[in-house]
Amino acid sequence: DLLSKIPDQFGFKTVLVELLYNPKLPDTSIVMEHGLSIISGAAEVATAFSLIWIFSVYLLADGTRAFQWFSVFFSAPTRLQLSSTAEDTSAVIAAYAAGQFITSLGSGIFCYLVLRLTHVPGALTLATLAAIFDVVPIIGFFIALTPAALLAYSVSPTTGLIVILLY
Repeated sequence: DLLSKIPDQFGFKTVLVELLYNPKLPDTSIVMEHGLSIISGAAEVATAFSLIWIFSVYLLADGTRAFQWFSVFFSAPTRLQLSSTAEDTSAVIAAYAAGQFITSLGSGIFCYLVLRLTHVPGALTLATLAAIFDVVPIIGFFIALTPAALLAYSVSPTTGLIVILLY
């Protein structure tokens, strides 16, 4: 037996035996399984965001040509309807994008002022994060608030509470 050959200096052997034979220790396969599922889920989310970003940039850069290619598959009257609808919706989408940019910019500026006045480290980075995630409905707020609140609590609990309330 290998354990019998280990000297019990400084209680090392006792601790080792307890670790090896303790039935209360967690099963590492369960931990690994959950860890791998979390990593897999994060990879899926990152892939989805990357593909959305790539397609968005492509359609912004070459959207007219892509639309012309797509409309070829429809009859002439349907192509006219598609073209008319595309013109009407592009104005609405442009207005929405401009409004979203203004809202995100305002959110970023406000967050920067709050963080700067409360002396939270990394105010510009956190405010930029808040402006970027302002675009994501509901969950974007929490994604931006979490690091800001944690860094604010590193300054003081009062600062953390102020940042949470003003964000």
